[in-house]
Amino acid sequence: AATSERTRASLDWAPVQPGLIADIDRPRYFET
Repeated sequence: AATSERTRASLDWAPVQPGLIADIDRPRYFET
């Protein structure tokens, strides 16, 4: 959760769907 919060803060963008938040929390999201 801390990773997604940092991402939303730095990008000034917040995903609306819980599914997107789950994807962001996965390390694979950043590797892709």
